[in-house]
Amino acid sequence: MTPSEKAIELLSRFKKTTTYKYQEYEGVNYSTFEHDTDTIKECCLLTVEEILKAIPMYTGNLNPTWKFWSDVRDCFNSL
Repeated sequence: MTPSEKAIELLSRFKKTTTYKYQEYEGVNYSTFEHDTDTIKECCLLTVEEILKAIPMYTGNLNPTWKFWSDVRDCFNSL
């Protein structure tokens, strides 16, 4: 999975978990709520920043896992 694909996956998963619908007891009337894209991006960025804090940046050389998540973080600027 590329960093860009991971960023898009995170956005999709956050959007799915922050959207809700409910049905009225006596009818079939649905109400929905969604956060705006900027709010979802901010949540994703906070999550990626926490991941980056938990991974050592260097293990002799630049840690490839840290580099991957750093690239994911950078992808949010273009989404």
